[in-house]
Amino acid sequence: MRNKSKKSYFAKLKFQIVLEALTSDKGDSEIARAYDVHPVSLSKWKRQFLDSGAEIFSGNATVKTIESFWGRFKTENKTLIMQTDALAELICVTEQQMTYYNQGQRHSALNYRVPQTSGAGNSYEKYHD
Repeated sequence: MRNKSKKSYFAKLKFQIVLEALTSDKGDSEIARAYDVHPVSLSKWKRQFLDSGAEIFSGNATVKTIESFWGRFKTENKTLIMQTDALAELICVTEQQMTYYNQGQRHSALNYRVPQTSGAGNSYEKYHD
């Protein structure tokens, strides 16, 4: 039996493919073939998009929290991120900053306590894949 490695696609590419599938006159099979995606994967992505697309407009707190967190994280750590020379170094810097965020940084939304001492849990791990 042949062991095929599972392909991984970025969210932005999935969105682009699904958007094309929903707006194009082309069939799903043709679009899947053009992007080298299995037609079943495309069908699954379309279903996920249609099932959860309304969340974007619903004012969902989770989406807003994630967007807010990543926006602040990128702003606060821009210099550190830009100074990294390799992916391994970037991962290391990001992990260090996430540890600080959850164990050392005080948050106004938590009455100036750190997430782990306030019972809020690990904010980064909650939203990280």
